[in-house]
Amino acid sequence: MPKKTTTPNVEIRAESIRLTFWWNHARHRETLALHPTPPNVKHAVRLQRSIEDDVALGRFTLEDYARHFPDSPWLRRTQHAKRGDQTITACLEAWFGLMKALKPSTAKRYRSAMREFTDRWGGVRPSELTLTMIRQWIAGRQEAGTTLKTIKNQLIPLRGMLQEALANEVIEANPLDKLPDLDPSEAERVKRLTTKIVEPFELSELDTILAACTKMEVANFIEFEAWSGLRTGEMFGLAWEDIDLHRGTAQIVRTITEGRWLTPKTKAGARTLDLLPRALAVLKRQKALTFLLPPVDAGPFGQLRPVFRQPGTGKQWRSSNTFAEGYWRPLLRKAGVRYRYPYQLRHTFASMCISVGENERWLADYLGHTDTSMIRRHYAKWLKEAAEHSGQKGGSKISLLMKEVV
Repeated sequence: MPKKTTTPNVEIRAESIRLTFWWNHARHRETLALHPTPPNVKHAVRLQRSIEDDVALGRFTLEDYARHFPDSPWLRRTQHAKRGDQTITACLEAWFGLMKALKPSTAKRYRSAMREFTDRWGGVRPSELTLTMIRQWIAGRQEAGTTLKTIKNQLIPLRGMLQEALANEVIEANPLDKLPDLDPSEAERVKRLTTKIVEPFELSELDTILAACTKMEVANFIEFEAWSGLRTGEMFGLAWEDIDLHRGTAQIVRTITEGRWLTPKTKAGARTLDLLPRALAVLKRQKALTFLLPPVDAGPFGQLRPVFRQPGTGKQWRSSNTFAEGYWRPLLRKAGVRYRYPYQLRHTFASMCISVGENERWLADYLGHTDTSMIRRHYAKWLKEAAEHSGQKGGSKISLLMKEVV
């Protein structure tokens, strides 16, 4: 194992010394072919500090890099690309090599997008890639049903590669800088209208759904989501280690997306909820079903005991589609309630809170939003009705509704 010196980012190796520094938003690790004698180590420390100072002052250049590290593999790749004789495939690989500390899921997405660009333009030079060619690719992806959000994410590696080529003077301009704002396809507009519309359940509908449910695990899942406002992924990721039944609280610190255990996307998403009485009652019933089951592997979170598990098997929930198609859709058909996707349970909670006069800031915090803009955008109808009929201005009024339904 390399030994760290008293100066951070300087490592003593068996027959050399390695320096680490950040430049152009990327971490660089370079080896000095010097035997690690005390004088050489002092030289390496001075060099590392000098580079950091130059980077901080914005005066560290590619020429400085070549002067300090003439045998650098990274430098050879960069200089080769600068000559302009590399293809898009090679330039994408060089760009990807500069990306450090990527999450596995992010690296996988980048690799997938890079394969698509390689298949289409692999033998083309960056200087030959035009905006028209890129727009034709975008049009084809939209015709194939790819969402606008996915397309923008797929363009990240291409944009990064072109930006690197621009910095190295391989191209005179980045064609993506001239790409106008993209509009969703007609098919995507229709999908947005049918899936993003807020259609919460009436309390009578919710009671009908629960009455038709014969599986206690599923009934508890549905009722808790409707009275906690959690996202489906947050429901999947909720563990007994997060619950304090005595205080009536739940910590929301993780989610499950496509089988992967993840942290919340925003700081606001990590929150501690004071559970409403009906949600707390659900957990007390659920405790008898899953509290003593063996823990599962929660990836970076270690071993955890999920609160909600699949009925019969005790397996953890991994996919919202499994819940929706395997249990939710058949249940609504059996109950005779018009189908809405499961996320409407979260909307149901929000609309109920607004209807009894709960203020927007409290609700935004409870739902894990950064600010109240999402509340106003999604629940404008209920906010207007509450303002017209309640005349109340906030406070914790959800207990008023609880008295009516418990």
